[in-house]
Amino acid sequence: RRRRYVSRRRRQRVSYRRPLKHGPEKPTFDDQRRRRMRRRRTRRRRTRRRAPETPKEKPDGGSLEGGPAYLTIGSVVALKGYREKKWCVDEGSRIVCNQDDKAYEHVPFSQKFTVVKCGKNKVCLKSGKSKRFCTATSTSVVNCNSDSAFGPQYFSEEELGLAWDMTDSGYFALKGGKKQLYCDDEAKGIVCDKTEIPKTGHFTVSVISSSKS
Repeated sequence: RRRRYVSRRRRQRVSYRRPLKHGPEKPTFDDQRRRRMRRRRTRRRRTRRRAPETPKEKPDGGSLEGGPAYLTIGSVVALKGYREKKWCVDEGSRIVCNQDDKAYEHVPFSQKFTVVKCGKNKVCLKSGKSKRFCTATSTSVVNCNSDSAFGPQYFSEEELGLAWDMTDSGYFALKGGKKQLYCDDEAKGIVCDKTEIPKTGHFTVSVISSSKS
């Protein structure tokens, strides 16, 4: 009966396992080196066979969550409040969210707001009606009558969740003014005087035109 052929490498690899008459053979330095290399190869193979990790869910949006900002610098947006799900309009002395959805061929200038970069991680809102910056103070409603852009004209966003209407852009909390207080959609207008997010302090936007960059 012919003996099964065993390669020299395999004989060398298993030679130290074979018990001899005078006891087990002591592994040499080369045997120990081969054993280490074999363990490394096994670990690499197991790593390759490992199931791929499930990708993390993409952020819903919002600059604070790593996604695109709702208030993208250079874009023109229309703002909608959560209280009555109506569009916000610049009435001169205030910004109030009381306009229903209408099939406009062109969105009125009073509902357009241009997002301008102001300060560090802040933006300013410029009204399409007055061409002036909107100002947020804790003592009065937000109005767009300022020619300059400083602390009271700074706004920022805070991502909250998925879209709650047809805009499909998610909703966020708006913060404004020097102290960056949360804005609330009230019947008299938008007021930024809350230290916590109010129930009616949710906003969403419809992008009329995106930034050119």
